[in-house]
Amino acid sequence: AGLAELARHFGFTNSYNLDLAKEDIETALGKLRAELEEGPVLVSVFTNYEPEHKEGHIVVLLSLTDNQAEVLDPAAKNHNDIHQIIPADKFITSWKKRLIVVR
Repeated sequence: AGLAELARHFGFTNSYNLDLAKEDIETALGKLRAELEEGPVLVSVFTNYEPEHKEGHIVVLLSLTDNQAEVLDPAAKNHNDIHQIIPADKFITSWKKRLIVVR
């Protein structure tokens, strides 16, 4: 449960984890986009958006188009770099198909 459970504790009663790891990428992306229609979500990605890094990282996904992903990355070294635009294909290959919805 982790972050979703913590969010519920603080009044975000419609918070939950969504593990789509067993879904094919198109199905997973469809579900991700449906959640994004309701607002930003937390997503699990590989560190630096590179699958060869086995470490995980969580970012806030604000939007995802065919061309780009807009994220807030708390690991940015500079406060001005927290808001990032990355290529959609880079995001998709680094996404672990797991997300946390906080509502």
